Amino acid sequence: MNRICRSARSYCLVLVGMLAASTSTTFAAPTQPLRAGMIGCDTSHATAFTRLLNASTNDVDHPCGGVQVVAALPESSDDIASSRDRLGKFTEELRSLDVEMVDSIDQLLERVDVVMILSVDGRKHLEQARKVIEAGKPVYIDKPMAASLSDAVQIFELASKNNVPIFTCSGLRYTPGIRDASSNAELGGVVGCVAYSPSPYDATHPDLFWDGIHGIESLFTVMGPGCERVVRTHTEDTDVVTGVWRDGRVGTFRGLRSGKRDFGALVFGAKAIEHYAGFGGYQTLVAEIAQFFKTGKSPIAASETLEILAFMEAAEQSKLNKGAPVAVQPLLAAATLKMPYERDVRKFEAQDRQHPAEKGQVLFVGSSSIVLWDLEKSFGHTGALNRGYGGSQFPHQFLHFDRVVKPYTPRTIVLYCGDNDINSGRTPQQVFEDFKTYVQRVHREVSATTRIVYLPIKPSRKRWSLWEKMDTANQLIADYAETDDLVTYADIVTPMLADSAPGDPPPADLFADDGLHLSAKGYAIWTSVVNELVDMKPRPTSPEHSLGN
Repeated sequence: MNRICRSARSYCLVLVGMLAASTSTTFAAPTQPLRAGMIGCDTSHATAFTRLLNASTNDVDHPCGGVQVVAALPESSDDIASSRDRLGKFTEELRSLDVEMVDSIDQLLERVDVVMILSVDGRKHLEQARKVIEAGKPVYIDKPMAASLSDAVQIFELASKNNVPIFTCSGLRYTPGIRDASSNAELGGVVGCVAYSPSPYDATHPDLFWDGIHGIESLFTVMGPGCERVVRTHTEDTDVVTGVWRDGRVGTFRGLRSGKRDFGALVFGAKAIEHYAGFGGYQTLVAEIAQFFKTGKSPIAASETLEILAFMEAAEQSKLNKGAPVAVQPLLAAATLKMPYERDVRKFEAQDRQHPAEKGQVLFVGSSSIVLWDLEKSFGHTGALNRGYGGSQFPHQFLHFDRVVKPYTPRTIVLYCGDNDINSGRTPQQVFEDFKTYVQRVHREVSATTRIVYLPIKPSRKRWSLWEKMDTANQLIADYAETDDLVTYADIVTPMLADSAPGDPPPADLFADDGLHLSAKGYAIWTSVVNELVDMKPRPTSPEHSLGN
């Protein structure tokens, strides 16, 4: 795991360097007002930005000059009330400002030079940005840049690949006082900050991505990047997210959902303490957007934007883990490693936000053999939860342990892992050592009473040439299971080879056409073995069995 995190951190640095280069390339200054288009008319930003830009279109020396909003795509999201219910109002206001409405992104791109993505739904931003970036149009993306750190990384990667300038931030970054706090001589250097803002939730987004982003962007504007770990305290009315920076400074975000709600920051300096309150309006943000479109240079580094999103995702994980501290850098590493299962893990988290999973269930984890297992069909309506992600190895299980295992406090874990490890060149001893580490983490960090049922590496026709190594790993784990009452070796190997001659692979009818993944008959064997060993009936976890995560 440590090797993965170090290499991923290095990858992140390389990525950020590449992104910085992509947004500072030669960019020809426009010789006439730029035609701007908007995607999303479901926010007051659409009309406010248009009024500011179009009022000074022909005054190229004006901070907001040189850009005219000429077209917009009135998109909204039916599952977000504030998007669905406000679309008509803002669309009509834009029409009254002589902005043409179009029916598609393609139509918009034909009419404009630059694009602002203003949709309130961050889930849509990746695909919206993809079309804009592939068309070579500079793009500003309103908050939140995306509904996940992973999507944001992909947007930046697309921009880099296509050499397209990109800019994103919250307007609260430009609040008077907050913007210049880090260079304010009267403060004498920032030693800490408490930033605050309203922070209502929407079920479609991770908590702080919705509106908490405003106060968090203020926090990072004051503190700068470098946050290492995050702890979140959550109640119905308030969130308090405390970050520790690598130089030992502490910065805090307070999300408000009751009482007086406003924007601001209390900044602690070496020489003074200052309080900056209120919202300074959109003028400065829109001026920065206009300057970005005219120069092709973003005023905010990609690395800082990604760290802000990682901060919010760390806060989400801390809440799920009952206020436990969460490191920021591994989240950045996971997002920048381009691992397909990272997106799968985020889907699990999205599912849990919509339909929280009960604790104390039987948790199935591992690679694609778990992913493809229809647990409801095999075991009926039981307390079983499938959290497998295809292609994974033990190091990946460690990487996502805090998000895939700990939040559920499972009474039993059914684990299938090691197949891809051996196939990638890892040794049986390495698989065995990783298995022991996994067991230790479960009993140390989840519950001292959680039972682990290990499904050994299956004999498959496709990987039969590796069977000797796989079987050696299985035997090491089987022997270990004999010494630990909470570890069970679920022998699926013997029944899978029961109809094969010695030295021959399992029958073809146990597998799908690829000779690797199981057929219904193969899963029937696995189901029978697990049913003999695991009580699949749902039941709650006793409070005394949990270590508090």
